[in-house]
Amino acid sequence: MAMNNSKSLIRRWIRKAFDSVPSLNNSTSISAIGSSFSHQAPHSRNYVIFRFDDIPYDVPENEYNLIDAELAIMDLFIEKNQKLSLALVASYVNESQSVIKKIEEGLNLDLFELAIHGWEHTDFALMSEIQQHKFLFDALNKIEHIFGRCPQVFIPPYNSFNEHTLQAMKRLGISVLSSELDLDENEAFNMKHTQDQSPGKRIEEKQDPLDDKVINSIYHIPQMTGYDTFKRSRLFKVPIKRILKEIDSNISRYGYAVITIHPQSIIKCIDGKYTNEIDTREITNVENLIEVVRSKNMELSTFSHLLYQASSSN
Repeated sequence: MAMNNSKSLIRRWIRKAFDSVPSLNNSTSISAIGSSFSHQAPHSRNYVIFRFDDIPYDVPENEYNLIDAELAIMDLFIEKNQKLSLALVASYVNESQSVIKKIEEGLNLDLFELAIHGWEHTDFALMSEIQQHKFLFDALNKIEHIFGRCPQVFIPPYNSFNEHTLQAMKRLGISVLSSELDLDENEAFNMKHTQDQSPGKRIEEKQDPLDDKVINSIYHIPQMTGYDTFKRSRLFKVPIKRILKEIDSNISRYGYAVITIHPQSIIKCIDGKYTNEIDTREITNVENLIEVVRSKNMELSTFSHLLYQASSSN
């Protein structure tokens, strides 16, 4: 559905999936945060996006190694010739040359999509607008410097964001936000937004080279289910049957689904502690999940491809 031009509440933009999440079925149109237009989306295909978070996140305070798990998942998608969206924690990207080479391999095969998952894995909703802008700006610069590509997707750490996040994204030309489906408690929904968001008026800082990319629309394409889920800082596996049920439900409702995976799910956990050993059963489970999705005539996709399909059908 189309949104009002200038002073729509964010609650109306992205509060509920059926109001604002881009839809690829034949009964709902695709809409954007702050947009005054809509795209009628195709319904001949059903899309599933695999969102691989926390790449790379092998920080010193961890007592376990995530690099092998990250490589194992990326290898799996390359071997299966399937698309994967990588949520990159920018400050850690150059810590592992093996991860960089694997990402480049997936990019060269047109299988991987790059997304920003913060400069560090910190809560954006706790930062000022200037801080958020700087972290996103630094992350964009670093990712583009290393891979020669500028991400158009932001996946906020902890799925947490606010009005300042949206303003920073608009200034930097980041067109897709992927948080989580249930966002009713986000305080940003109670704030007003206007179309008059010229960079100089909103943030008191020097002109930066990305200001000319300012955009008017941000699409929210949220995580709808997960291969795993965090509860009280602990990671729990979601049963495959439940994942498939949620995929089917979201495909039926929106024409697509977004699944999040964390590398911690792929390493063995003994007595509540992660080890440095890959759990081959989990690799097999992810592979089986991919095959079941494909057997249901669903296509693995990316955020950018999803929007392209929607806009090209208009």
